[in-house]
Amino acid sequence: MTLSSEQIASTQGQSQQYFSMPSASQDNPDDLSRVPSSLLGEHVPLSAIVPHFHQSQSMPLSTGNPNGYSINIYGGTGGSGGSGNGQGGQGGSGQGPVFYNMSTSELQIEAAIRILYQASAMEASHDSGESYGRPPCHRDTRQEYLDRLHAWSCATDDSMPLWMCGLAGTGKSAIAQSFCKELHARGCLGGGFFFKRGHPSRENAHKLFPTLAYQLAIVCPQFKAALAPRVANDPALVGTSLSDQLQKLILEPYHDAASNHPLVMVIDGLDECEGEDLQQQIMCCAMEAHSSRLRFLVVSRPESHIEAVVPPTSFDQLVVEASFPEVRRYLVDEFQRIRTTHEAMLAVNHPWPDYAVINTLVKKSSGHFIYAATVIRFIEDRDWNPIERLNIVAGIGKPDPDSGSPFAALDQLYNQILKAVPSQSRLRRILAVASARDEMSRDQGSLFSIDDIAQILQIKSTNIRLTLSRLGSVISLPGTYSNQGLFIWRHASFPDFLNNPERAGEFYLNNVARSSLAVSVIKAFCDSQCSPPCFEGTVPHITERLKFNFITTTKLSSDMAKSLDCVNLDSIFGWGVTNHRAETQAVLNWLKFHDAPRKLIQRWEDIVYMTRFDFYFMTHYSFTDIPHEMQSDEPHYINDISPQLLDIIQAYILFEFDGPQSYHLRNIRWVLNISWPEMLGSIATLRRSAGEDLNQNTMKLIVNAVKLYRIQDPPPEATLEVLAKRFLLLLALGDNLWVLRFSRSWSCILRSCPRTERFLDALRLLVMDTCFCDVLQYDYEAYRHIYHTLRKGKELHLSA
Repeated sequence: MTLSSEQIASTQGQSQQYFSMPSASQDNPDDLSRVPSSLLGEHVPLSAIVPHFHQSQSMPLSTGNPNGYSINIYGGTGGSGGSGNGQGGQGGSGQGPVFYNMSTSELQIEAAIRILYQASAMEASHDSGESYGRPPCHRDTRQEYLDRLHAWSCATDDSMPLWMCGLAGTGKSAIAQSFCKELHARGCLGGGFFFKRGHPSRENAHKLFPTLAYQLAIVCPQFKAALAPRVANDPALVGTSLSDQLQKLILEPYHDAASNHPLVMVIDGLDECEGEDLQQQIMCCAMEAHSSRLRFLVVSRPESHIEAVVPPTSFDQLVVEASFPEVRRYLVDEFQRIRTTHEAMLAVNHPWPDYAVINTLVKKSSGHFIYAATVIRFIEDRDWNPIERLNIVAGIGKPDPDSGSPFAALDQLYNQILKAVPSQSRLRRILAVASARDEMSRDQGSLFSIDDIAQILQIKSTNIRLTLSRLGSVISLPGTYSNQGLFIWRHASFPDFLNNPERAGEFYLNNVARSSLAVSVIKAFCDSQCSPPCFEGTVPHITERLKFNFITTTKLSSDMAKSLDCVNLDSIFGWGVTNHRAETQAVLNWLKFHDAPRKLIQRWEDIVYMTRFDFYFMTHYSFTDIPHEMQSDEPHYINDISPQLLDIIQAYILFEFDGPQSYHLRNIRWVLNISWPEMLGSIATLRRSAGEDLNQNTMKLIVNAVKLYRIQDPPPEATLEVLAKRFLLLLALGDNLWVLRFSRSWSCILRSCPRTERFLDALRLLVMDTCFCDVLQYDYEAYRHIYHTLRKGKELHLSA
């Protein structure tokens, strides 16, 4: 049987068209010589037969068609004749049909398409079966981004390629999916590829351009005709480098096709492609390939290595931002859908859920759709009650062991982001600080700066920044050249993940990590490297936000005990430390609980006593009420008060402090130029002689001691000279003038200082200093006093 050309054409593209192959016979051995023996006598598809005939140069040309050739397939030998009264005749040989008349170009196209299909990842296309897991945008959401993409795709000028970037979970892929559907409906979609991390083919960069070329060949016949000879003649093109694939599979044939219809290529999830170097290559390829006829849209997170190859002059950029209102709209609509369609909710006739619950979910989402979509997928499960599932999400219901995690998809995302960081050991140490922030920070809920973490962990700030730069999707870092600004969570649910051992897994702060971190925190309290000239032990920057509470939640180790024995007391009595009494008492109780060495416990008992001394001295006694008469029954310890302790008490009386937050002991130490061990030792003598209790009666006795030693108001000139000299040295350290703005003690000293020539000379120099004049504006009375002092000294050049 011979098939007509119309019948042959009708078989093209029908992958299920099968034919029965005969066995070779003595009558026609040569006719089947071009068919492999493995196909003879088998029920095989037409596509398996045609290539073998095409490869033969001896294939007979069909008559009447000089541009093609015939393929003859013969049938088997005819059966024997039937029996009758006479001898039946022998059946003749059956002849197979001459059934396929194909030109060389058509065979090339078939072969090329087959090669491209086998090298492609069709599951990465926007309309594949796997696209069900990539829903488009929810109605009435992300419209501004879709409008911007539509305008870009329709632009008549030579626009640049477009990079649409945004944080993890902002809905970039949903926008790309919706945009692909719109392009497909308009006939403007050249191809689309949606990368997916961990997928065997969708994360493979070398599948990208064969897939796009295959899709482009399907929608553009001219391109398919220009592409086919290249692939058919060199099938190895699909395995070449990315730049060669782009050039040979897309750019050159598309140029030859001369199609005037502009098409758009969409590459989504570039950051999920395997290999950062390959991601950068693809970005460069998109820049190279973009034209007014073939436009490229690349979608990814704003990863630093991708940004590094995106010149502002070569890419348009569309940043997808988080949106609280649109997340709220999505949640309201989806909860309404669940309430009206879920079988377990049919009896619920009241609004569900409460608006307060929705508000909490919106806040927890940080405006990111991935959190809201994860919650909805968990709640809408047909096998569970939505009300109970919502209670689990809200943390007010106990999860069923078989119900799974409500945040499984979100946890997978966070784990992917964290595991992509190269330096895992350093990352875990940094995350330990971040996850323990509420226990360590004085400002609840705040994060530390890069410098803070560097000081805690003894890691260079540059290395901290390099590590955290890989977490840009979940952490917002300060400016490029600033390590002092605080970084914040981009996802409010991320710290919940870190603090849940079942969710965080290897990134959870376990007991071993907590103990290691506690040692680092104590060492930060011991740091004294920030001391200015002439002053030892200036409070480290980190201790403005650190507190001791975190330390007391761990088990005492020998390393911790050793570090606690040399804690810098500036970290307790320094700037920003307003609750040192409670914290130091907690440390002391913790040390006693763990049976710390007696020497260490005694030191912390002295520290606790000094904090109480400082607090009670400033809050339980008025220095304007100093008794004028001596008491006859003064205890013996009054005579044991050292001269240094008297100097400390005198400074308390002299200084006009502003209350319990004026850092009294710290100011006094600076002015008197004594070390912390000296101050601690002086005050500890009172504890050992007078006992542990500090009350109003004890404070009166202490002030009586001041009276006993005839310390007057104002103090003797010799004492004032010492104080003035020390104070002038403080002012000479211009960087520390801001410290003095928080206390009026310096102006009290100025008004009391003797008018010696040395004092006036120093004052003349100070008033010419702009920083000093800035300080003066905080105390107008002191300003007037200085002005009149210098005027009397015939110094009339004080600037107004």
